[in-house]
Amino acid sequence: MRKYCPHGKQKREESLKGMLLYILIGILLSFAFGYLVYHKAASVMSDQSLAELRRSADASGAEFRVRMDQMMYGMTQAASEPYIKEAVLNRRAAILNELMLRWKRERPYIEIWAFTDSDGKVISALGTTAAGFDMPARNVLLKAVQTGQAVMSVESVPAGDIGLLGKHLGERVNNSQKEVESGEKSGMVQVVAVPVTDDSGVIMGVIVTGILLNGNGELVDSVYSSQNISNAVFLKDNCIAYRFDGESLPGSLKMSQEAYKSLFEKGQGYTGREIFNDTGYIAVYRPLHNIYGQLIGAQVVALREESYNALPGWIRNLSIIMGLFMGAIFLIIALNVGRMRNLLKREKETTHLLNDLRSFSSRLLNCLTEEEICSTFLQHVIRRWEASVVLIRLMGRDKYDITTYRLPSRSGHDNDFDLEKCKSYVTGRPQEYNGRDDDVYCHNGYIKSGVPSYVCIPLNVGGKTIGVAHLAGGPAGYWSDDNLALLQSYIDYLTPAISNIRLLRALEEKAFEDQLTGLKNRRFLDEFLIQHLKISRRQGQPMSVLMLDIDFFKKFNDQYGHDAGDAVLKVFSQTVKECLREADLAARHGGEEFTAVLVNTGMEQSLVVAERIRESVAGLKLTGIDMARPPKITVSIGVSTYPNHGEDPGVLIKAADRALYRAKETGRNRVCTPGEGL
Repeated sequence: MRKYCPHGKQKREESLKGMLLYILIGILLSFAFGYLVYHKAASVMSDQSLAELRRSADASGAEFRVRMDQMMYGMTQAASEPYIKEAVLNRRAAILNELMLRWKRERPYIEIWAFTDSDGKVISALGTTAAGFDMPARNVLLKAVQTGQAVMSVESVPAGDIGLLGKHLGERVNNSQKEVESGEKSGMVQVVAVPVTDDSGVIMGVIVTGILLNGNGELVDSVYSSQNISNAVFLKDNCIAYRFDGESLPGSLKMSQEAYKSLFEKGQGYTGREIFNDTGYIAVYRPLHNIYGQLIGAQVVALREESYNALPGWIRNLSIIMGLFMGAIFLIIALNVGRMRNLLKREKETTHLLNDLRSFSSRLLNCLTEEEICSTFLQHVIRRWEASVVLIRLMGRDKYDITTYRLPSRSGHDNDFDLEKCKSYVTGRPQEYNGRDDDVYCHNGYIKSGVPSYVCIPLNVGGKTIGVAHLAGGPAGYWSDDNLALLQSYIDYLTPAISNIRLLRALEEKAFEDQLTGLKNRRFLDEFLIQHLKISRRQGQPMSVLMLDIDFFKKFNDQYGHDAGDAVLKVFSQTVKECLREADLAARHGGEEFTAVLVNTGMEQSLVVAERIRESVAGLKLTGIDMARPPKITVSIGVSTYPNHGEDPGVLIKAADRALYRAKETGRNRVCTPGEGL
C-alpha cells in the first residue's frame, strides 16, 4: 500500500492550481478569440448586407428600365404605323382614343395616355385632363420633338397644379401625403415620349404615357422589390409611395436631415441609418433627376437594422463556448464564406439574367412581323436551354388556322396535331414531363416516345390562350421549378410582342376597309393597282380595270330613303364580289361608284366578266325594300385594259371612267370600252 505523503499532496494541489490557471487562461483566450471571430463575422455580414443593399438599388433601376423598354416597344412600333401617322396628322381623336383604350387594357399599370401634335397640343388624352397631362409631360415631349428620339424621365407636378390631374389622380396625390405638415402636396410622374414622324422624317406628333408614383405602393414594390428589402420614393423630402415588408405602413416616412443635405445640398447619394415609423433601418438613397438633370427626389431601399446586423443564433452560441470547441470557429467561418459565395453567385446570376432579358427585349423591338418575333424567341431559347427542339404553335382566326414555327426546321416531331387536344392549351397551365414515375406522358402525337423530358407552356394574352411554346430535350428531371420560372420570364416578353403585332395588323386592315359595304377602300385600291401593274409588267400579262356606277341611284335614294340606299349598296357590293375571282379586287371608289381590278385578264375576258356583273345586278329582286313591288336597279360599266389603254394606274382609271361616261351617255345599263359600247 502506498503511503500518504503530505508533500506529494501539496505538489498535486499546486499542479492542479496551475492546470486550472492554464485552463482559465485558455478559456479566456478562447472566449476572446471567439469574440473577435464573432465580431469579425458580424462586420463581414454587415458589409455584405450593405453591398447587397447597394446592388439592389442599382438593380432596381435596371429592372425599371426593362419595364419601360417593354412600354417603349409597343409605342415605337405604333409610331411607325402608316394609319397612326395619318390619324395624328389629321387629328383623328376617336381612332387614337380607341387605340389607347386597347393599350390600357393590356397594360393597366400605365395610367396616363396621350397623343399630341408637334407643338405639344393634346389631340387625345386618357386617364387625366389635357391640362393635367401638360404639366409633367411637356418638357419630355418637347425633348422628344427636339431630338427626334424616344425620351424617358421622372417629372414633378407642382402643388398648385395637382387639381388639374383630374379627380382620381388628384385624390391619389393628396391621400399619399396626408401627413405632410406644410400642406404642399406635390406629384411625381414617370413619363415616356415617342415621336411620330412622316416618311421624310418630319415630326408630326408625339405618343406620351405616364405612371403616377404617388400612392402607388404596389408598383414600387413590383418594380423595386427584392427579398427582405423595403422600398420608397421621395419627392423632395416628402414620401409619395412606399412598401415596407410587403405592406404599406400607417403615417408618412420622414427623411433625415443628413440624407436631405447629402442629396439636395451636395448633390450626392446617401447611405446611413434612418428611423422610419419608429423602426431603425439602414437605407441607401439613389437620386432621381428630371429631363433637365435637376434633382427632384430619390428612390430608397432599406433593410431593418436587426436583419442588417444579425447573425444566426447558433453562431452566437458557438462563440460563447469557443473555449471548449475551437473547431466550431472554423465551421462558422466556413459557413459564412459559403453563404457569401452563394450571395455573390446569386447576384451574378441575377445580373446575367437581367442583361440577357434586356438583350432579348431589344431584339424584339426590331421585329416587324409575327414570324420575326417567333424566330427571335426560338433562336434565343435553343441556345440557352438544353433543348433539341423548340416549337411555337399559334392559333389564328379559328382552330383550323394554326401557324407553326420551329427550330431545327427538320426534326422527328409531327407537324400536324390538334391544338385543342393539347393539355397546356386547354388548361392554360404549363405541362412538363421529367421522366418521373408519376409523370404522365403526352400522347397528342407530336411528341415522339423516348424524349427524356419536355415542357409545354401556354401563351396567354388577356386571359385567352393564343398558342403553345414547346421545348423537348435535356436530361430527365431537367425542367425544375427554377428552369420553368426562368423560361416563363422570356414567355412574358414574347406574348405581349405577338399581341401588339396582331393588334396593329387588325387595326391596319380595318383602316383599309369601307365600313358600309365591307369592300376595300380607295386607299387600298391605289396601292393594289401600283403593285399589280408592276407584276403584270414584269410577267408580260394584261390587267383590266372596271368602273361601275349604279344608274339613277340619287333618284332611288330620294324615292326610298337613305337606309334603303345603304341596303342596295351592300347587296350590290356582294353581287359584284361574287362575280369576281378570289385573286381579283372589288373596291368602293366613292358614293355609288365602284372599281374592280381583274388581274391577268385581257379586254375580251374582262368584257365577259363585266356583262356577267351587269346581268346579275339587273336580275336582283330587292324584296327587302318593297315586297309587293320590288324595285329594280341597273349598272353602267366602263372597261380599260393594260397595256391597251395605258401603263399607269391613273391613266387606266381615267380610261375606265371615260368608258363609264360613254355607257351613261348611250343609255345606261350597258358595258363600254373607251372606244365602243356593248
